[in-house]
Amino acid sequence: MPDGPRSWHRISALRIAGPGPPQYRTPRRYRVLRHTDGCVGRVRSRRPAADETESDRAVTFLTDFADQAVVLPLVVTVAAVLLQQGWRRGALAWLGAIGTTFAVMLALKLIFLGCASIFEPAALRSPSGHTAAASVLAGSVAAIFGVRRWRIATIALLTGLGIGLTRVGLQVHSWPEVAIGVTVGLIGALALAKYAGPPPVLRVWPLLLVAACVVATMHGRHFGAEYAIRQAAVSVGWCTPISLSR
Repeated sequence: MPDGPRSWHRISALRIAGPGPPQYRTPRRYRVLRHTDGCVGRVRSRRPAADETESDRAVTFLTDFADQAVVLPLVVTVAAVLLQQGWRRGALAWLGAIGTTFAVMLALKLIFLGCASIFEPAALRSPSGHTAAASVLAGSVAAIFGVRRWRIATIALLTGLGIGLTRVGLQVHSWPEVAIGVTVGLIGALALAKYAGPPPVLRVWPLLLVAACVVATMHGRHFGAEYAIRQAAVSVGWCTPISLSR
């Protein structure tokens, strides 16, 4: 077994997120790494496991719509289309609100992963980035088309919960982690609606065409950002108990 404060080794069982006594299952599509200090990282495998069911593949297909490989190019290309149509304020608000949402989620992941010994008993290890991305994107799309704010909130909430359900179904996140992602994404979408101002008359077909091309090209690909985030959390030495009395 490797040693040292920043070494990792594979484990053959994955702890199921949630309260109560620890439960473990054999990972399917995920290659699981455990840090010697106790942190656990999961990295998406490029090949489906032999014991993966049709249900697993269907859930994975849905959750991949909110993967970074789809979301990041989509954000950039939609911003470019908004600029091309002359809505500079909307494009800046789009990039600012979604970028801030991603930055907040990154910070939360580093904090929770770095302080896993404190938060894991509450089933909080890594807030769901997929859920936050789905919420903020769905709500932001509604906002740039002038939908009322209560409808923006509803769309963001339902979309986030839908993707969150797939994350829980894959046992990648717990419901508290999903709730954090939905909340951050919802706030990001409402912030865009506030700062973008009233939208002009937009040509819908370029936005739909761009979105379709990005999704068709990038769906099923994975950037592996989660693993890099986990490594970063470990590299700063946060995987140690922290006294709450200070």
